[in-house]
Amino acid sequence: MIMFTAGCVDSTSKQAYVIGVDTAMSPWEYIDKDGNPQGINMDLIEMIAADQGFSYTYYVPENAGWEMALVNGKIDTIGAVVITPEREDKYVFVEMPFEPTSYLVIARADSGLTLDDVLAGNASIAVFDNSVYVEWLKTHFGDAYNTMVADGKIIIKVTADELAFSVLSREADAAIAGTMTLGSQLNTYQPLKFLGFVGEPKSIGFIMRKNETDLYQKLTAGFENIQQTPEFADLVKKYNLQYRKDIYTVGIDESNEPWTYVGADGNYTGFDIEMVTWIAEQEGLDITFKPTSWKRNLNEIVTGNLDMWASSMGITDDRLRYVAFSNPYYISGIGVAVRPDSPLTKDDFEKADAKISVVYESTYSSWLEKHLGTDVYNRKIKDGSIALVADHSGMVAKLTSGEVDFIVVGDAQMKAAASKAIMKPVFIDEGVEEFGIAMSNGNFVLQSLINDGISKFISSGKSAELQKKYGV
Repeated sequence: MIMFTAGCVDSTSKQAYVIGVDTAMSPWEYIDKDGNPQGINMDLIEMIAADQGFSYTYYVPENAGWEMALVNGKIDTIGAVVITPEREDKYVFVEMPFEPTSYLVIARADSGLTLDDVLAGNASIAVFDNSVYVEWLKTHFGDAYNTMVADGKIIIKVTADELAFSVLSREADAAIAGTMTLGSQLNTYQPLKFLGFVGEPKSIGFIMRKNETDLYQKLTAGFENIQQTPEFADLVKKYNLQYRKDIYTVGIDESNEPWTYVGADGNYTGFDIEMVTWIAEQEGLDITFKPTSWKRNLNEIVTGNLDMWASSMGITDDRLRYVAFSNPYYISGIGVAVRPDSPLTKDDFEKADAKISVVYESTYSSWLEKHLGTDVYNRKIKDGSIALVADHSGMVAKLTSGEVDFIVVGDAQMKAAASKAIMKPVFIDEGVEEFGIAMSNGNFVLQSLINDGISKFISSGKSAELQKKYGV
């Protein structure tokens, strides 16, 4: 047992509470290198205590036995506990204002393992001892559960790090735990990959005995008040919490016809605009669109200023280092275009003095570098015969003005512009990139919702309808 004193309020005039710490529950709760409790729950309690005027101490139960400590009165509450009907029969909860936690399954990135393999019992699984995840496995596998434990197919662990290392060391093929617990490991250890969710999402909360009415009221009021503060917003960003927003901000290139652009009525329109709007309606999300430069879009997602980017963005290994993507919703070609009256051909494009414009840090610039070769590509940037621009409209402007002779563009943009006599195609490299919706790494709930929406978008025929409408 370890006791810690915290809080800045005089306990002689304010009631003091004992907050339990489960050190196995990083990033919710853990002990740092200096031996002090840290984590999301600690930050929340600090904010709520300041708001409600109470002091508190921390208590670490032996062997992570938080429930016995709660029953025996050694702690008054502990946070991030999964709310189940069985627990609600015995205790009361103050629900935490985050997305319901799902049971997340991870594996090694190089394993080739699928979620179906895990569900079929064809993989060994690491799981927390005495957890709701163990109960789910017992229900799922039935009588086979005890045999799997005896055979080493289900491996019991105590901490989140142990779950991750069990998979990384190949002791287990996969691991199952909560979204935040394994999500933090997934972002820490790149050799791990997300396989999918199992079970029904469940809310989490601070659990307490049924007679703790005063503490219940303080935590309830405290959560309501702190959600309006900058400190709470910082906490959400710091831990990349799955927090249900009132409105999700979707970044776009507003000149990227036919995907995202300003229509004749002054409103945003295009294939991606209609797709994201349709998905948001299906999944119960409120969205707003925000014009954002291609130079800044990934950074805006990483820093939390954008929740998503949907503007014909290709899924690449380089981008996956910084952000996550939905499943693909379109396969695109990349091509080269000239002015409508230009006599230039593909042979002219290959010449050393060809003047070309392309969007900076895009799949088009990557394609161009690969097509020309890195040395030639870099030389042409230095001598000015490749002009890098921030967005599609900048590229078209350089072509129209005669500043460049060629631009590199997606096949759909090329077709849309050609129909308006803005440019004409020279050649197209078919099917070289998959488009996806970008979002922050670790936001598995949002990723799952968007993937579900994309699946419906394709299977319902809505995708085919919009492809016909926009000529893509």
